[in-house]
Amino acid sequence: MEGLSIIIPVFNKIKSTVRCINSISEQNKNCSFEIIIIDNGSTDETQDVFGKGSVSVIPAKVGHHVGYPTVAGIQNRALDPPVKPENDTLVHHISSDQITYIRNEENLGISKACNMGAGKAKYNILCFMHNDVFILQKNWTASLRDFITKTKNAGMIGLYGAKTLRKDGSFRGKTIVHSLMDGHSINKRFEKAAVVDGLLMASQKAVFKKIGGFCEDFPVHYYDKDISLRAIKSGLCNYVVNIPFEHVCATTRRDIKEDDKIRDEAKDKFLIIWRNYLPADVSTWREKICYVFRK
Repeated sequence: MEGLSIIIPVFNKIKSTVRCINSISEQNKNCSFEIIIIDNGSTDETQDVFGKGSVSVIPAKVGHHVGYPTVAGIQNRALDPPVKPENDTLVHHISSDQITYIRNEENLGISKACNMGAGKAKYNILCFMHNDVFILQKNWTASLRDFITKTKNAGMIGLYGAKTLRKDGSFRGKTIVHSLMDGHSINKRFEKAAVVDGLLMASQKAVFKKIGGFCEDFPVHYYDKDISLRAIKSGLCNYVVNIPFEHVCATTRRDIKEDDKIRDEAKDKFLIIWRNYLPADVSTWREKICYVFRK
């Protein structure tokens, strides 16, 4: 089935979530896609904006709430006054059957939320993204879908990653490839990567199932590095594609308690699992030589 299932785990930050959704809608007016919101127990207005119930498709008559922009197309226009969007929020029409809202009563972590969303996806291409990522290319969902379906042995595909993952589990800076709006590092249509960053990761549903989905032992950190290496171990190739984007860093994690401790524990676990596969490097010999002379 043609199309893209966009899975967005959220914890609070309703303004960013709405801006993200409306950006997707604005940039992909002629494309087939669905958006699956996995709410990890938000305590702000997220549940009120998107509807109640453990699993529900957003109904067409969900009213807006004071101070928070409403996703146009699911606003009850007969009862509610028009919403005046903030400067950084684009409000556009999106049909109610394009959005599915799933509510968890507690924060189950990014990995589990993404796996839940994948289980509800109707399309064969899965795209996992943070609600603080804003892609700046028209019809990017179709471009991403086409690249994945036409690329042999495509594993995890994203917008930011690195060709080399060091033995300590960190990116080698000179090998980082990305398509950030400010200072693109990719001059070609795509680059191979050892690891794709979790800010946006996409794959065919069959590939996602083959490599076992996201490991829920990595609820917040290192889940992206883990699944990237599992893709390589399965004989697949990971790629970063040249689709420009903006990232408002750490919106999805800023409110997590003891985040540094969680990161350190995840790193230790990751290094135990993958110690025999690190460093991971997909750089060519020519690239290795260029890194030596690069400032």
